[in-house]
Amino acid sequence: MKKKMGSSSMSSSFEQPSSSLRPSSSSSLLTGSFPTRSNTNTKKLSKEKLEKDKKVCKDFNLKTNESKGRKITKRRSIFDLRTSKMRTSKTDDDLSDGSSGSNPGGERNMTGTKQGRLYDTRHAYKPGGLIVDEMIYGIKMAHLSCTDDSDTRLVGSSANSIAALVHLVEGNDMNGSPIEHPEIFIKLKLSEILKQKFSLNLDCWIDESGVRKGRPVDTQGYIASNEDIIILSYRFSTSLFDWIANFNIKSSEWEPAVDEALGHAGLMSSCGGWFTKFCTTKEGKPRVHTSYYNNFIYTIPMIREHIINKLMKKDGTPKKVYVVGCSLGAAISQIAFCFILEEMTPYLKDPNFMNHKLISVTAGCPRVGDRKFRKVMMKRMALLKPLNRAVICRCVYNNDIVPHAPPNVLKFHHLDKLVYITKNGDNLIINPNMSKIFTKFGELQKIYTTLFNKKKVEVTENVEENIHKAQDTIHEVQDNIAENIHEVQDNIADAITKKEGHQRISSGTAASDVVAAVAKGNAEEEKEKRKTAFEIECEHALEGIHDHMPYWYMTFLEKIRDEQNAMFSSDNDAAVTPATSNGNNHGSDLMTSIREDPAKEESAPQETESDGDDGVDVAAC
Repeated sequence: MKKKMGSSSMSSSFEQPSSSLRPSSSSSLLTGSFPTRSNTNTKKLSKEKLEKDKKVCKDFNLKTNESKGRKITKRRSIFDLRTSKMRTSKTDDDLSDGSSGSNPGGERNMTGTKQGRLYDTRHAYKPGGLIVDEMIYGIKMAHLSCTDDSDTRLVGSSANSIAALVHLVEGNDMNGSPIEHPEIFIKLKLSEILKQKFSLNLDCWIDESGVRKGRPVDTQGYIASNEDIIILSYRFSTSLFDWIANFNIKSSEWEPAVDEALGHAGLMSSCGGWFTKFCTTKEGKPRVHTSYYNNFIYTIPMIREHIINKLMKKDGTPKKVYVVGCSLGAAISQIAFCFILEEMTPYLKDPNFMNHKLISVTAGCPRVGDRKFRKVMMKRMALLKPLNRAVICRCVYNNDIVPHAPPNVLKFHHLDKLVYITKNGDNLIINPNMSKIFTKFGELQKIYTTLFNKKKVEVTENVEENIHKAQDTIHEVQDNIAENIHEVQDNIADAITKKEGHQRISSGTAASDVVAAVAKGNAEEEKEKRKTAFEIECEHALEGIHDHMPYWYMTFLEKIRDEQNAMFSSDNDAAVTPATSNGNNHGSDLMTSIREDPAKEESAPQETESDGDDGVDVAAC
């Protein structure tokens, strides 16, 4: 066993984020123990939280410990002779993808079918499980791509990018010393941040931009590593070329070996497959988004040199390979992950090969390939998941708009399960069934509603509220006037005296009202001045863009992790002691895959994580 590097505090919360996940954490990520249920902590679970979880399970029709994955449908009539097994089975199309045959948009009858579940640490530690610590670490590494080693780094960066950077470097450095001024620390070079905060060496900076062979290319990112971890991170949209890539809806054939030498996706390849279909006898190949694919192609030599060659070394050590990105970077990173997966599957599927693990972590990832591309990659994932050697964490927060691009009507598809973060980070749902929302053209309506209707509703509500307030004020004034007139008529004898007294009272009340209004205005003005640029940006952002900010992904995943830690004992000794006393050590790392030999586990059947793969999320996020 390797000597562990310095550990760091893993606790943080959304309200008061503390130390971030540092890979000294390469040791904590590589050599942890399976957490056991703590009776004390379980009793402390709030009733409110449990009620919220029940409501979410009901709203999303999720699997629970009390419910079975499927329900037997009723017989259609007395002449329906199908057995119960026949009435619960699914077609091959349903097993592979949500959109099939007569329902090209992904619409299916899901009545009575439960799919997906709430995130639970007990499931996460099974082979192929999705682990929240890996998600947090991956998103942090993805967001670090927004800076670099140049003198102009962070120039023109948005307020939400700066806020996310500050958050991810908070806590202690590798020496255990607190970082007192994170807003200054983020101004260091990327290589220095990686070294001081995460114990990683910057191996390669990726910068391919401009027009290459008539095609716009703009790709930035980095490759970093230490003895246990390799990071491949791509930058999100920052330039005009990036947005050109985002709005491109063409696809190209997936043939990286050919296109690497060619330098682009090919001319006839991007003609929608019609040339292959009508002018050749070849079967159509898997297809990927042309712009994302073109950006990826120029990084293949760096991937071979700094990642694949390291993984192929016979005298190397087991490594975790994080391929990460946000937004546009997420799309490119997912294509890069598929390339590494394709190159390494022939070796990693052998239990005797070095026990590496490939991890894709994306935040707000667009769709990258067609159905055939998804099917090919999922077959490779099926070979490696039982060995815990590959996992895809495709994270989406609430109403993030980017995962809906390109729309499902254009026949693009996502890879693997959806990891859905509900609003305000209340719940983390693995593979929920979204088919009822995103059916056929329903997604286009959802996109429009997210971008425009909600803002219109807010404006309308504000206008109506102001009108009601004005009407109430007018009625109050009218009532006061009528009351004053009646009072004068009833007391005509001392009208002058009462009138003077009333005027004095009114003038005093008016003066106090003016003072109160001025004080209120000053307080609101002072409050506006105290707002940070990030808060102002969030207030003015559309909901779909607001939910796309990496800051929410990081902070809400940390919030969910802390809630899980409250449910489970995080003390490794408490987990190992009972297991040892029974003569059976169940302590496994997040990674049984990294430190243990999968060949030894073949004799005992492993239960792979089942989150409803038989009903893969449809078309949507």
